[in-house]
Amino acid sequence: MAFTVTGAAAGSYRVTATGQTSGTVGVATFTVVAADAATGSGSALPNTGAEIPTLAIWVGAGALALGVALVLVMTISRRRSNNAS
Repeated sequence: MAFTVTGAAAGSYRVTATGQTSGTVGVATFTVVAADAATGSGSALPNTGAEIPTLAIWVGAGALALGVALVLVMTISRRRSNNAS
């Protein structure tokens, strides 16, 4: 079952469905709020992601690159010292 609710239909609603063969009754209540009232902050969509400053991203990427370079240098240095022996 699907239905469409327009913005002018704000309010509380109760939906009742009855099984065609079983006769089982299901009831649900829901509230429709106007689009303006739903956001609270006035923006169209809520913020769902993290706001990380660009500088922090660059510092993290730089530290990662430095770590990879250190591992490579240490590996090469160890191999050279093992081959010299």
